[in-house]
Amino acid sequence: MSLTPATRLGAYEILAPLGAGGMGEVYRARDTRLGREVAVKVLPADMSARPDRLARFEREARSVAALNHPNIVTLFSVEEDRGVRFLTMELVEGSSLDQHVEPGGLPIARVVELGLAIADALTAAHTKGVVHRDLKPANVMVSRKGRIKVLDFGLAKYADSAAPLETSNAATLPAPISLDGQLVGTVPYMAPEQIRGGAVDARSDLFALGILLYELLVGRRPFTGESTADVSSSILRDAPGPLTHIRAEVPVDLDRIVLRCLEKDPRSRFQSAHEVCNALRGVRDSLVNGDRRSQSVPVEATSSIAVLPFVNRSADAEDEYFSDGLADELLNVLAKIRGLRVAALLEGSVREAGNRVRISVQLVKVVDGYHLWSETYDRTLDDLFAVQDDIAQSVVKKLRTTLLGEAPGSDASGVARADVTAAARGRGTDSEAHRLFLQGSVFVARNTGQDLARGVECFRQALAGDPGHAMAWSALAQALVFQAAQGFAPVSEGNARAREAAMRACALEPELAEAHPALASIQLWHDWEWSGAEASVARALALAPGNADSLRLAGLLAFDRGRLDESTRLFERAIERRSRMRH
Repeated sequence: MSLTPATRLGAYEILAPLGAGGMGEVYRARDTRLGREVAVKVLPADMSARPDRLARFEREARSVAALNHPNIVTLFSVEEDRGVRFLTMELVEGSSLDQHVEPGGLPIARVVELGLAIADALTAAHTKGVVHRDLKPANVMVSRKGRIKVLDFGLAKYADSAAPLETSNAATLPAPISLDGQLVGTVPYMAPEQIRGGAVDARSDLFALGILLYELLVGRRPFTGESTADVSSSILRDAPGPLTHIRAEVPVDLDRIVLRCLEKDPRSRFQSAHEVCNALRGVRDSLVNGDRRSQSVPVEATSSIAVLPFVNRSADAEDEYFSDGLADELLNVLAKIRGLRVAALLEGSVREAGNRVRISVQLVKVVDGYHLWSETYDRTLDDLFAVQDDIAQSVVKKLRTTLLGEAPGSDASGVARADVTAAARGRGTDSEAHRLFLQGSVFVARNTGQDLARGVECFRQALAGDPGHAMAWSALAQALVFQAAQGFAPVSEGNARAREAAMRACALEPELAEAHPALASIQLWHDWEWSGAEASVARALALAPGNADSLRLAGLLAFDRGRLDESTRLFERAIERRSRMRH
């Protein structure tokens, strides 16, 4: 219903309309009891017609009303007058953030401050179990003094249904969509899990925050299309390129914060708004201090897990490849798991005899040498996957509950298992093939002509036994690139075979970070496609910010572009990353 000025709604005198949306019409009003001005939002008429829906809405509203944060609009009450249901809330004198978006993007420092305020508001809400579900510039108010206020926390799922996806035009996209709780939000700002009608949690808000920051930085959204169906497909399918390709002065750290928020898999995003706040504060501090280091060094700080060389206690020295390869593989898996930002060492020994292997490992806190955890595994070589997973899961669980302060909880093991499974993607299913992959990786790391040839042969044998081993395809591609670059194989033939192997790896596991550096090397040294190489490196670093090969290539690209300070720091990161491995 539409209200005219001077209309009374309970104790509130309507002064002027402010706007309308899926949640209803909003008015400036005067509270005649307290003598203050408020915003009144009149709820859709069908809300009262469905008591169950109204009851759920009021429960949600009570949770939102309990939020007390300077960057969240305060909800005062849910009331009813003559059959009209309405909300009263804090009146913000200002304009919505969508009116501040500029074609070329806002000043960097302003975007960082806006992002911090919104992320801080999300942190407060998520801590209370309230998920926004429809974060977008139109739901963020900027007061006349520049203060940020986020609107409509948790209420989007009660909005009126919008036009069907297949018929909506891109010009009308801002309308929220709600189909009995299955699809809630505004399509251009939806996370992939929202598009699919899946479970929504705090990480879905972080995806929307990533889109919002992207838009503020460059003046357009990362996912576009002619219709809502096109936009939905883009969100599900497309990987946004680096912001620095559109706006060169965007700090690299800020670029990677945004791209991490935009990861398709919620497990690959920041796991909390608090983490986003910390990352944004780092960028803000560097801007204030004039220190460009954080503008060049990836957000994902140096890997917090160092895996020392595993001691080979086998009778045969030739079995050293197994201990070396196992240590390196564990580091690769652990380094991909988000949030393990603590200083710890994993050390161990391996004794192999026939088809049996004994692996002893211990986790040590660096600062005081305190032993956090230790275990000995007696297994057959056929259990290689299982023992690697057991070790990695135990490390993740122990670090998160002991050093990171996360509650142990009954699901700690399940969370660790999910983390390791996601990080260990691409290694196939055959234990013997994986052993050959580990052996080949150690040979390739020695980087001599003979060892490169031995590594290539190991990878080929592994792939003959398990063609689905994406990691082996990726490693083969990198080895072939090394051979061609150092004159150990014909350049054109070597790069052609390397490209084929890298493409096979990407086809098997599109999210496999290791596959992209090999592709970038070919684009850089053979095809002379600089932009393609930069895109491949950016994709690799978005998937695994600590990957040494990706950091090295990023350093080379920065050097070629004349960004010498950035190049130096990237090389330092690559060297430091290598130092955490045995080489």
